[in-house]
Amino acid sequence: MKLKSLVAASLVAFASLGAQAASAAFSDTVTEWNAHDLHESSGLKIVDSSTLFFSQFNFTLSTESFVSSNVSAFNINSGSYSIFKADGSETGHSWTFGAAQGLEHLVTLGPGSYYFSVAGKTNGSSGIYALSSAATAVPVPEPETYALLLAGLGVVGFVARRRKQA
Repeated sequence: MKLKSLVAASLVAFASLGAQAASAAFSDTVTEWNAHDLHESSGLKIVDSSTLFFSQFNFTLSTESFVSSNVSAFNINSGSYSIFKADGSETGHSWTFGAAQGLEHLVTLGPGSYYFSVAGKTNGSSGIYALSSAATAVPVPEPETYALLLAGLGVVGFVARRRKQA
C-alpha cells in the first residue's frame, strides 16, 4: 500500500501548484469487487469541482486471466489509472487519460489479489469517469490437442519418407 500513499502524496503536491488547486478537497474511495466476475463496472463516478480524487477497486483472480479494462472520462485533467498486485510483488501497469477520452487495455495476470487505482483532477467544474473491466480465464490446451499435433506430425513424416523412397 506504499504506492497508494505515494500517489496520494503526489496528487496533494500537484494541488499546491495553483491557487485554485490549493483549496481543492481530496476524495478517496475503495470499492470491493471480490472475485472478479466476467464483467465489473464502477458505474459513473461524479467528481466535484476542482477536486483531486483517488479511487481504488480491489479484486481477486482464481486463475491466470486476460483482464481488459477501460476508463471513460469527461472534464478530467491529468487522469491516470493503474493495476497492481495487492502484495506489491509485481510491477504494475499504468496509463494516463485526458479531458474527454476513453482508454482500453489488455493485460495477462496470474492468480491473486489485485487493485485498480484511478486518480486525477477535474477541469474546474464537475468531472465524470467510469471504470469497467472484464476478466477471461486464459485457455489451457487439453492433452488431446498435443496428441493430435503429434499424430499429424507422424503422418507428415510418414508421407515424406514414403515419397523419398519412391
